[in-house]
Amino acid sequence: MLISAELFHRTSLGLVGLALPFFFQASAAETGQQEVEEIPKILKSSEMRLHQDDSGRLFVPQKSPVFWFLSTSVDGSNPVPLRPEKDSKGLHSVILKEGENRFPHPIEGQEDLVIHADGTPPITELQFPETPVFEKSGTVFLGKDAQLFWFSKDSLSGVRETRISVDGGDFVSSESLNLDLSRDADYILRYYSMDHVGNAEESRSLPLSIDRTPPRTRLVFEGPHHGESVSSRSALILESKDSASGVSQIRYRIDEGPVELFSKPISVDKLEPGKHLLKISSVDQVQNEEPWSEIIFFHDQLPPQVEIVVEGGESRFEDVVYVSANSKIRLDAADLPAGVEGFTFQLDEEEPSVYQEAFDAPKDSGIHWIRTTATDRVGNSASRRLKLYVDGEPPASDFRIEGAFYWSGERVIINSKTRLVLTSTDLESRVKTLWVCLGEKKGKSPGNGKQAKKDEGFSEEENCEPYEKALRFLKEGSHLLRFFALDQVDNREQEHRLSIIVDNSPWAIDVSATREKHRKLWLFDEEKGLIGPAGLDFFLRISASPEKDAPSFLLSHDPQSKKKEKLFFSSNGLQRLEFSMPGTHKAFQIQIDGKVPRTRVSFAGAKRFKNQKTLFFSEGLEVKLTAKEPNTGQQSGVEKTYYSLDGSGFIPYQDPVRMFFHEKRYEFRYYSVDRVGNSESIRSLSFEVDLTPPKSTHEILPPYFGNILSARSSLILKSADGLSGVKTLGYRFDDEEERIYRRPLTGRILKDLEEGPHTLTYLSEDQVGNLEKESRIKFFIDHTPPVTGLRVLGEQHVDEDRGKTFVAATTRFRVLAKEKINELNLIRYAIDEGPKEPYKNPFLLPESEGRHQIRFDASDRVENFTPQVTRIFHLDLTPPELKHRLTGTTYPEGDRLYINAQTKIELSASDAGAGVLQILCRLNGGKVRGCRQPFSLKTSGPYQLEYFGLDRVKNRSSMHQARFFVDSEPPQIGIRTSPSGRKTGSLTTIGRRALVFLETEDRFSGVKEVFYSINGGPQILYRRSIGKLPKGGKMELNVLTEDWVGNQQKSSFFFNIE
Repeated sequence: MLISAELFHRTSLGLVGLALPFFFQASAAETGQQEVEEIPKILKSSEMRLHQDDSGRLFVPQKSPVFWFLSTSVDGSNPVPLRPEKDSKGLHSVILKEGENRFPHPIEGQEDLVIHADGTPPITELQFPETPVFEKSGTVFLGKDAQLFWFSKDSLSGVRETRISVDGGDFVSSESLNLDLSRDADYILRYYSMDHVGNAEESRSLPLSIDRTPPRTRLVFEGPHHGESVSSRSALILESKDSASGVSQIRYRIDEGPVELFSKPISVDKLEPGKHLLKISSVDQVQNEEPWSEIIFFHDQLPPQVEIVVEGGESRFEDVVYVSANSKIRLDAADLPAGVEGFTFQLDEEEPSVYQEAFDAPKDSGIHWIRTTATDRVGNSASRRLKLYVDGEPPASDFRIEGAFYWSGERVIINSKTRLVLTSTDLESRVKTLWVCLGEKKGKSPGNGKQAKKDEGFSEEENCEPYEKALRFLKEGSHLLRFFALDQVDNREQEHRLSIIVDNSPWAIDVSATREKHRKLWLFDEEKGLIGPAGLDFFLRISASPEKDAPSFLLSHDPQSKKKEKLFFSSNGLQRLEFSMPGTHKAFQIQIDGKVPRTRVSFAGAKRFKNQKTLFFSEGLEVKLTAKEPNTGQQSGVEKTYYSLDGSGFIPYQDPVRMFFHEKRYEFRYYSVDRVGNSESIRSLSFEVDLTPPKSTHEILPPYFGNILSARSSLILKSADGLSGVKTLGYRFDDEEERIYRRPLTGRILKDLEEGPHTLTYLSEDQVGNLEKESRIKFFIDHTPPVTGLRVLGEQHVDEDRGKTFVAATTRFRVLAKEKINELNLIRYAIDEGPKEPYKNPFLLPESEGRHQIRFDASDRVENFTPQVTRIFHLDLTPPELKHRLTGTTYPEGDRLYINAQTKIELSASDAGAGVLQILCRLNGGKVRGCRQPFSLKTSGPYQLEYFGLDRVKNRSSMHQARFFVDSEPPQIGIRTSPSGRKTGSLTTIGRRALVFLETEDRFSGVKEVFYSINGGPQILYRRSIGKLPKGGKMELNVLTEDWVGNQQKSSFFFNIE
C-alpha cells in the first residue's frame, strides 16, 4: 500500500512539493511465513515522515523514494513531475544519497534546493555516572547510589524519542520511566531510539542487576587442625561468596601486620607459634565492602610433652636410667592448646601398643629401650626413647687387710694396728651405701639405725651403719664383722661375715704383714691328694691322735728357741717330704702348683673395627673371659676370674660382661686365681664403644631455584663420623635400589630422572655398623626449557605464495617466553649477525630495506636453554606507486578536462614489496574512501580527485591529484520562428516561408553538434536557419543536440504550416 506524506515549499512558480511513499510490510497471512516479532510494535505502526528542523533544513528518509513535482494548487493537485525520467516501477522517484543533496532550482537565478537524506538510526547508550559498574556474562551490575541515564545521538535529523521496556512490559518513553535502583533487584531492559524521520535503531536488551549487598567471607583451615588450633603444615584459606556481581578481592590482616590481598593459601609455618588475630573482609565487583570480622586462631607448633616416670627404685647416670626388676614404668603426655590425640609406646622390638596404664619393667637384666610417640590433634608429633637398664644384680663387696695378720682356719688374727678396708663394686647402677655391722643382730643399730630403717628398709636390730673409712679393732678378743651393700636401685647384697681375733701379744705383732688379696693355701683333692702352692710357708706339728681337735705341738730343731720353724717348697711339681728315724725312713708325696692361670678374652654381640690406634665396637658388646691352668706341671684348677671396669674394684666374673652401653673409652682389667692362691698378673685392654651413627648432609650447587633442579645442578652428599669413621654413604632416588655415593650427583644421573617431583633418600653407615636415620630431600627435576615466541607489534604481511613476511619501519618485535615450572632467567636476541643481548623491551629492525633475521632464545632459573629460533623478515620501506586513467569520453579545453557521467575513473597501484593493500581517494576534500574499482561521477561540476595508496604494511604513498570537470547534463534546446507564429496549446502555426531558428546552449563543455529532421526525414546538420518548410499541414521537427562529452538532448516541436 502506498501512502504519501507531502511537504510543500512555496515558490514564485507556485508550490514545489516533495512526496514520500511509505510501505508497510506484508502480514504473515499474505507471505505465508511466520513473522518474527523482532521490532517493537511502536516501530511497526509508526510512519516514516518528513522533518524540518528549527533552522529550516529539510530531512527525508534516505532509503525511501521521493518525488519532486510542481503544482499551482495549494493542495498539490495536477502535479507536474520535475524529474521526467521514470524508475523501474514506472514512477518519477529518486533515491537520495545520505546527507546533503543539492538540486538546481527549476527557476534560473534561484538558490539550489537542498534536501538532507537521513538513513541512519540513532545510537543509544546507557551511562551510569558516579556508579560502580561491573559486567559479567552480559549482565551489568550496579552498586550503591546507582544512577542510570540514557544518551541518544543522531547526526542528521536528530533524536525524536527513546523508549524502554522493563521485564517484557510495554515500551514507554524514557522520560516517564521510574526504575527503583535503591534495592537489590534484577531487571531486563529493552530500549531503542527513533529519529525525526522515523529511522529506529534495533532494540537492544540489557540484563541489569542492582547489587547493594556485600560478600560474606569465612576462614577454612587446610591441613591438620583442631578447633582453633592449626599446625605448621596447615594453611589458611579465605573463601568469599557473593550472590550477585561476584567477589573482587579478599583482604586480610594478621595481628598488627599490613592489610594484604588474599591470592593463595597463607602458610602457617611463617607465623610465630602462639595466638594470632586474623581480620578478614571482602569487596565485591561493585565496591560493596564487607565489615571486618575477627577470628582468633592458635599456631600450635609444639608437639606434646612426654615424660617417662619410673615408679620404684631408679637411678640416672648420663643417658641411662637404671631400674630394678620390680619397678613400674608410667608414661605422661600433655599438650596445649590442641591436646593429645594418640599415645603409643614400644618396648625393645615388640610391636607398638597404645599406652593405657603403668606397666612392669622388663625382668631381664641389661639394656632395654622404651620408645614413645605422642601426637596432638593438629598432627604435631613427638617421639622419645629411654635407654633403660634393668639392674637385677646386687653389688659385690669385699675386704682387704692392711697390716699384720694371719689366718687360722676361717678366722683372721690381727692386732690393734691392723686396718680392715671394705670395698664394694656395682658396675650397673653403682653402689649406693656399704653397710657395716658388728656382732650378731641385737638391739638398735649404732648411729644411723633410724636412718637405715628409713632409707634402706631394713630392721633397726641389724646394728649397722654406713661404712666411711678403714676399720681398726683395739679391744682384744673375738669380733664378728658383718657387711653388705645396696645399689642405686635398692638391690641388696647377701651379707658377708668375717670372724676376727685381736691378739696384741708380741709374737702376733711380729707376724709378717702381707698385702696379697688372695692368700695362698693348702687344699686336699680327692683325686690328686694334697696340693699346695710354691713358696707358701708351712709348719710341722706333732700329735698323739689323728683327730682334728686333738692336742698338737709345733716342732722346732731348737727346743729352747721360741722361733717358729718355717718350711716351703720352692719348685713346681710332685715333691717329697721325707722323715728319717732310727730304723724307719718315711717319705710323703705332695703336689706343688707353682704356675698361675692364663685368662683369654673374647668378644661377641657387636661389630668391631680396628684402625692403627684404637679398637672400636658397636652396641651390644659382650666380653667373655675364659681361664685355664697351664698344661705343664701340677694343676690345682682355676678358682675364680676377676675383672675391673674403668678403675673399679675387681669383682668375680660369672657371666659375659654386657656393661658397654655408654659411648666412651673403656679400660678393662682382668685376672684369674687358681685353687691354691696362685694369682695371674693383672691384664688390661682398652677399646671404644661407638654408638653414634655418622651424620650426613647434602649441599645443592647452582643452578637451582627453590627446590627445582635441572641436569646442570649438583647434589653433593657429605658424611662424617667422629669415632670409628664412615664406611659407606648410600643414596637412592624414589623407590630405586640403593647406590653407593662416590661423586656429585649431576649431569647424566639427574638427566635420567623423569621430569617431576622426586625424593632423594640418603644415609651412611660407620665402621661398626651404626646406621644413621634416613635423610630425605624433596626436589623437582625440570628438564623443559621455556617456550619462546616472537610477537610482531605493528604492521606485517605474510605472503604465503612467496614465503615471505613483510614488516614496516615502525614494526616492533616482542620476544615472548613462558616457563611453566620455575621462572624465566634470561631472554636473549640478536639481529642479523649482531651479538646476542638481553631482551628488555620491544625493538625495531635497522632501517635497511630488505631481508633481516632475528635470532632468540631463553633460559629458566635452572639453566634449561631453549634451542635458538631464527625468524626471517623483509623490511619494506617503499610505498606503492600510483597512477590514474580515464576510460571513456574526455574533452580537454584549456586547463580543464571534461568528462561525462559514463567516463570511468580507474586508479591503479603497484608495490614490489608487501603488495598493495588499499587505494584511497577523496573528491573535493570530502570523506576518504576506498577506490580500487573503477568509478564514474554522475553529478556535474568541477572535481579535484586526491588519491594515495597503502601497501600491506601501511607504507603510504604521497598524495596524487587529478582535476576534471564532470558534464552530465545535455545541451538545452530552444526554438523561435521568424516571423513569430501563432500558438495554440502545444501547436504553433507559421507560414510556409517562415524561418525556424534552433537555439542550443550547454552549460559546461559546450555544444558540439545539432541535428534536425522534419517529419521523420533524414537528420540534417544544423548550420543555419531552417527554411523550405513543407507545404501546408502539420510538421514535426525533431532536434538532437550533443555536447563535447557526448551528452545528448532530443526535443520535438510541432507546427501547423499555412
